[in-house]
Amino acid sequence: HVVDLELPYDYALTVTMYKAALKYNVNYVLTGHNVATEGTYLPKSWRHNKMDILNIKDIHRQHGQRKMETFPHYSFLRQKFFLDRKLKYVNLLNFLGYKKDEVKQFIQKEMGWRDYGGKHYENVFTRFYQGYILNEKFHIDKRQFHLSVLVQSGQLTRENALVEYKRSAYEEKQMQTDLDFVIKKFNFSEASFAEYIQATARSHYEYDSIDKYWNLYFKLIKKGKALLFWK
Repeated sequence: HVVDLELPYDYALTVTMYKAALKYNVNYVLTGHNVATEGTYLPKSWRHNKMDILNIKDIHRQHGQRKMETFPHYSFLRQKFFLDRKLKYVNLLNFLGYKKDEVKQFIQKEMGWRDYGGKHYENVFTRFYQGYILNEKFHIDKRQFHLSVLVQSGQLTRENALVEYKRSAYEEKQMQTDLDFVIKKFNFSEASFAEYIQATARSHYEYDSIDKYWNLYFKLIKKGKALLFWK
């Protein structure tokens, strides 16, 4: 019932990447993130710390039915090691004057790419999560953020953004197909899924969280620096 249902996937993907970087002595990560079309950070109430393994474990401890034997994870100290190691992220598109519509037209023409409708809608679960679950259970429409970023970067007018926002976020037939898929994949019944959607949402901070250790760490660092330069 917490908002960031993609937390386990995003965490596992990042840790697996870190392990590969360590194994092959890689110091740089090339990403497709860009400020022009994706902005910086989503509102805090829409997401959670993607590296919060304690949150994942505590939610699983209270509600999980299977053991997390093969789930990739790192401890707090191990995460700190990667920060100290300074694994650097390079957002290439920030250096290219990235124009979303121009790029879409280019890859459609040169590579046969097909537009899948919405941001991250190439993934069935992400499409259903963003297009249905966030809207119905948490009353969050990520298009508010995505369209606002395009307006800020001058790639979309406010008027056109409002027109786009008024359109349905999810084509009805596609939504029903995805709903059937998700219900089957996660062993829901139609009744139990409806109950899940209607149930009260819970905060990630009702469970254990690595954030408290990071907060303590930064407080100690701040005090240490104050003592170091105190005269």
